[in-house]
Amino acid sequence: MILYLNYHALGYPWSDVFIFILKTVDFKIFLGACLGLITVFFFPSPSRTPFS
Repeated sequence: MILYLNYHALGYPWSDVFIFILKTVDFKIFLGACLGLITVFFFPSPSRTPFS
């Protein structure tokens, strides 16, 4: 993410930098990872199955 913010130092406006970040695959993977972490944290599976 820090590398993408260097585009502002090259003279690009913040709006173009953020639009570019939103379109990258890395950002989509980041959103998927956050969704997965939230799912695992708030909806944990039982530690034992009911039939064991």
